[in-house]
Amino acid sequence: MDELARRAMRMLCVHLRPLVEAELRRGNAVVNIAEHAWTECDLDISLKNVIDRQAVEKEQAVPAGVTYWDNDDPHYPAEAGYSCKACRHSFAGPRPG
Repeated sequence: MDELARRAMRMLCVHLRPLVEAELRRGNAVVNIAEHAWTECDLDISLKNVIDRQAVEKEQAVPAGVTYWDNDDPHYPAEAGYSCKACRHSFAGPRPG
């Protein structure tokens, strides 16, 4: 795990951390950390590759309050990922397809 990924894991809420760890074990990488990224997000972690949703959810139970989202609004990056409503944290990769 590189320094950016270690920093992201220290900052990320406990609800999302196991999901990101699963992605990192599969070879994904953290490419950006953004604080106060959007109106309802205090921390957003961007991953290099598409998140393998099926593999993540097979390996890790998705905690209550954590939801999968998919953004196709052309005004924003085309991303998909998970967010934690309680902690206002999120992580995402490029949209599948």
